[in-house]
Amino acid sequence: MTRDDIERNLRALGGKLAERGIHGEIMVAGGAAMMLTLANRDVTQDVDAFIGGEAAAVREAALEVAREHGLPASWLNDAVKGFFYEGTPPHSLWAVYGHLTVYMVDPRYLFAMKAAAARPRDIDDLVALVRHLGLRRPVDGIALIERYIPARLQAPKMRYAVEAAFAASGPAGAPPASRMATTRKPEGATTLQAWAHGFLLAPSGVMHLCGPGSGTPTLCGRHFGPNGASFIRPAALPGRARFCKVCRQALRSRRSGS
Repeated sequence: MTRDDIERNLRALGGKLAERGIHGEIMVAGGAAMMLTLANRDVTQDVDAFIGGEAAAVREAALEVAREHGLPASWLNDAVKGFFYEGTPPHSLWAVYGHLTVYMVDPRYLFAMKAAAARPRDIDDLVALVRHLGLRRPVDGIALIERYIPARLQAPKMRYAVEAAFAASGPAGAPPASRMATTRKPEGATTLQAWAHGFLLAPSGVMHLCGPGSGTPTLCGRHFGPNGASFIRPAALPGRARFCKVCRQALRSRRSGS
């Protein structure tokens, strides 16, 4: 769905609720929130939203809209409520469509949600949120995770996602030269010997051990798009090349022959 599609469908939903004499409320999160507030994407699969108030009636009306407009039954997807942490997320009024009031999850909370999910597509969203919120350092992003996600639910992958987003966003206050496509947890030591002796240079200036070509996954799990990094050979490395911790350890192992 495009932005126009979403607004048309929500307007239709508001009309259906008006016919029933019911006032509905939804709180939008996920990709739809990113598209509507940051415009960092052109389409989204569905509208992730928490349905408040007369939830059953809103779902029934949404199904009717789906039938009439040829939409999937899950176009209004309330599964996102499972990703909210301890209470109602901070939010603000976005729009009113007839009998439907639409709220938007606060971008700071959305940042924490995206870091918690840490899927490949979430990294690009985190980059957009870093810019939108004016975050300067990874520690600023980590602070949002600690603010909104209970300590018992925090995981290392969240920190990896934040670090990847800041690496892809370029120097603080400057537009990035490229975008990072995905992030993964570091590979185990038994996997190291399978990697070729090449390196990728991140926009941040940090080197990463990689496969034999630009755009291939790196040893530490960072994956740069074809325009997102320069592929170079070890012989061309500067004398004081900076490596991330995982790749530096792997490089030392190879040089020692272990």
